[in-house]
Amino acid sequence: MRVRSIIGAVLLGASLAPALPGQGGQIPYEAFTLPNGLRVIYSEDHSTPIVSVDVWYNTGSRNERPGRSGFAHLFEHMMFEGSAHVKKGEHFQLISRAGGSENGSTAEDRTNYYETVPSNRLNLALWLEADRMRSLTITDENFHNQRETVKEERRLRVDNQPYSPAFIDGMTWPFDSAGCFAYAHTVIGSMDDLNAAQLPDVRAFFDTFYAPNNATLVVVGDFKPLELRRYVNQYFSEIPRHREPPPVRCTARLSPGIQRREVTDVHANLPAVLRIYRAPPHGDPDTRALELLNVILGQGESSRLNVAVVRREKAALGTQVIVNPYDSRRGPGVLLVLAIANQGVGEEHLPLELHPHARDHAREGGGAAPLRHVPCVAGRDQRRFGALPGGDGGRYPPGRGEVSRSGERGRDRCEARSGRGGAVRLRTGGQADPKGLPDGRGRTVYAVAALTLLSASPSVRLSAQGFPTAPPKPTPLTPVRFPPFQEATLADGLQLVVIEHHEQPVVSVTLSFRAGGIYDPPGKEGLASLAAELLSKGTDSRSAEQIAGTIEGVGGSLSASSGDDFLTISADALSDQAGLVLDLLGDVTLHSTFPESELELARTRALSNLALELSQPSAVAQRFFGKEIYGRNPYGRSATRESYRAVTRDDITLFARQRLRPAGALLVVAGDVADAQVRELVAKAFEGWHGAPPSAPLPAPATRVATDILLVHRPGSAQANIALGNTTILPTDPIYYPGRVATQVLGGGADSRLFLILREQKSWTYGAYASLHRYRGLGYWQATAEVRTEVADSALRELLHQIERIRTEVIPDSELAATKGFLVGTFPLTIETPSQIASQVANVKLLGLGDEYLRLYRDRLAAVTALQARAAAARLYRRGALSIVVVGDGAKLYDRLQGIAPLRMVDVDGKPLTPADLAPPTGPVALDPAQFADHTDSSRVVIQGNPAGFTVSEIRRPAPDSVVYAERSNLANGAFQQQTTLVLDPASGLVRQVDQVTTQQGRKAETHLTYAGGRVKGASAAPQPDGSVKRFEIDTALPPGAVDENAVPIIVPALSLAPGKTFAVTFFTPSENAIKVL
Repeated sequence: MRVRSIIGAVLLGASLAPALPGQGGQIPYEAFTLPNGLRVIYSEDHSTPIVSVDVWYNTGSRNERPGRSGFAHLFEHMMFEGSAHVKKGEHFQLISRAGGSENGSTAEDRTNYYETVPSNRLNLALWLEADRMRSLTITDENFHNQRETVKEERRLRVDNQPYSPAFIDGMTWPFDSAGCFAYAHTVIGSMDDLNAAQLPDVRAFFDTFYAPNNATLVVVGDFKPLELRRYVNQYFSEIPRHREPPPVRCTARLSPGIQRREVTDVHANLPAVLRIYRAPPHGDPDTRALELLNVILGQGESSRLNVAVVRREKAALGTQVIVNPYDSRRGPGVLLVLAIANQGVGEEHLPLELHPHARDHAREGGGAAPLRHVPCVAGRDQRRFGALPGGDGGRYPPGRGEVSRSGERGRDRCEARSGRGGAVRLRTGGQADPKGLPDGRGRTVYAVAALTLLSASPSVRLSAQGFPTAPPKPTPLTPVRFPPFQEATLADGLQLVVIEHHEQPVVSVTLSFRAGGIYDPPGKEGLASLAAELLSKGTDSRSAEQIAGTIEGVGGSLSASSGDDFLTISADALSDQAGLVLDLLGDVTLHSTFPESELELARTRALSNLALELSQPSAVAQRFFGKEIYGRNPYGRSATRESYRAVTRDDITLFARQRLRPAGALLVVAGDVADAQVRELVAKAFEGWHGAPPSAPLPAPATRVATDILLVHRPGSAQANIALGNTTILPTDPIYYPGRVATQVLGGGADSRLFLILREQKSWTYGAYASLHRYRGLGYWQATAEVRTEVADSALRELLHQIERIRTEVIPDSELAATKGFLVGTFPLTIETPSQIASQVANVKLLGLGDEYLRLYRDRLAAVTALQARAAAARLYRRGALSIVVVGDGAKLYDRLQGIAPLRMVDVDGKPLTPADLAPPTGPVALDPAQFADHTDSSRVVIQGNPAGFTVSEIRRPAPDSVVYAERSNLANGAFQQQTTLVLDPASGLVRQVDQVTTQQGRKAETHLTYAGGRVKGASAAPQPDGSVKRFEIDTALPPGAVDENAVPIIVPALSLAPGKTFAVTFFTPSENAIKVL
């Protein structure tokens, strides 16, 4: 079973790139304001019968106070816990049963909540938002429950993930708590602050910030404006205005010089470098220039940083440039440059300076060539996402602009002129380059804004009808119309499907082959994925850079990927570029040359990505889960270091020649195109193509006869990742429909049993889910949860109990109706865009689901009975033959899991382990006494190849049972000086006393600690990047054997270990008041 590449997730992928406005087609919207101050923005879009309601509150982590970090995010969770007329958990249920989805998000400067529902439930979404704005239920039970859930979210997203702690904390480094606490702490907050939060704090926060005059309501989709105004007036107009929230002060001083920090990450397998620049506030004239520079330097295959660091230097697995990862800020922001090194590359070889690339761009005059694709990309994304009601409400720009009160101002200074090919360039009147970068002067280029305000009414009030005390009834439902499509089998055997969808000027193309990972030869797993990556890396007439530059130059994209069954080449662009898209698609399909140099680069990246994958607990769980359920069947295989190294260029060339053939392939073209036009373009692009792939029957999966547990030991894991399930059915089996309903009841979302019990009732996890997957061969079902270690056994038992319930008990009528309502109602969300439509049609054709599948899908789900769902669950969920995989700290989990099912244990590489392998050394650790003999060492400190200073260390033995270690550092010509003295026991390595004095830019910080009786006590101070000093008291309990972090360089060389043995050093970090493991 393939595990998708996770480099995009670690680098925060394209989804976190700034949403740049585009050229051409406008997104019209109107606005009005209620007397109580609620600002309402709306935009009609009747292409699909759905509507999205999004409420933006003018509050975020910037409004928190010291000692209550993470509070805005915690409060976001509280907003789903009920209100005067909505019971606890009922918000999720009402939206889900209406066939909708909902969520919320918190950033530094705002919090938003959204519902996406069928258009006949607009009244329900507005009523729910109004009820919690006016009467949120705040109780001790709700507060405690959600605080524990947020702590699990932190463990899941931060503490248990590689690179995440450094990334999250790094965004705060340019700011000091004294001058700008607003941005000097993280959105997720600290565990200590979450524990310290009290119920009165919650009530005060609600009263201060959750008011109509501090909110903006955005509605987009299929509705009538007069109907919307009537609902808004009825539900919101009587909510009273509150006092204006107190202002947030931020005096952020720039730090003198370059600051460098080194972070130890126990979960990271590859070095990484994160550069952090200060960026201007959102309303600054340079903001849009900085966002464009972000795209030019760090977004896409043709971006300057990717070409320089990933392709030419071959130093990094991937790079990313991100402006304000969470969202725009009123105050000063950050620009982050992140790179994860390839295997064997040290962080010192990652050249991430932006200045040379910015200077190169300026020397080229800010030319149109590297910039012309930016407005096109923006235009495409605006059409695909910005004007659509579905999906994350945060995609719609007007609400964000209103909350920041700066969405429109920057445009007035811009003058636009259209360039060739639809590109639009805007210039400011000689503005300097973005303030986030200290070098480079020149002209700034902007993208055009594509939002048009049709009208802005003053305060509007209609006749009030009173607030309903029960959820409103649905209005008549608008039918879903799936766009018609034309299909044909061409003379060469290629199956062509053309879907004319003229709502947006976009075309989306997918070309799929039966050439996925299951066709990899044994011992060469990963061949198909390498072949897919190399398809766009050179043809007879184009180099890799030319291919990337050509498609990205018109705002499009071209990529290829390999799943288990299929290899798919995907491309999209504005529809006037359909000819170019198909020409490129034909070129990479028929004429790829698979250059040896590109193979070596792809192999290096694949090996590095594998190392990264093995540092992610969820990815590790999926690798082992696939092997457990499929055994020796190709669906259960995963690429390894050895298999990647075994693939040759001849292997890839042969694979492509045999499998990338028209017979059996599927080409789907969807968007603003005509059938005749597409046929003509396809005939030209694929002229001379012929042949069919060889057949390759699949062996049967392994048959499991009993349930057992595979425990994957991941030392230091903050959670236990659980994955369980078994193989199921072929894709055309009619039991899929009742099985889909049963799986949704079990764990399909926020209204499912697993979610409500494990998260909402017990607070064991941030989320627990179940899913049903289809392959061309035998598919599988799976349930997953990430829980804190101490409840792993209880959570697993509860999972097994709920599985048994769904297999043996009849689903109550109300639960069955709600589940079917959700599945039927959310179907329109899957066919909003051309790319979604193309994906749906391709899925039907490739899996052989039948021509009537999409038309009858909702009817077949609606017809499922409770007895059918129970029978499907009993057949699909083989309770007596489940494969259970648990990834976590084996030393803490083994005894807990033993009594549940037969238990095996391995490390992350699959090597078998026994409990004896987990036992820590008994008694004092054996240390080499020679390491503690009196001696003096000195070393030179070099940063990025430049001498930076020196360090002198000395060890003395004043008594047989005592060692004194003294270290003195002098960096940057005395700008940074540090003197550290430790007293420790030479037999055990345990520290007794620490004294440290640090002087930076003339500011002194002292730390004095005493280790005794299982605790560390004293006071610590640490210089901050802005030159201030952070001081705090320490009184912390320590696990047995824990040492001070300053003693680690002494103890590690002195460890006496047998060959192949390892030892975990637990150490205390004074500057963070935290315990870590090395």
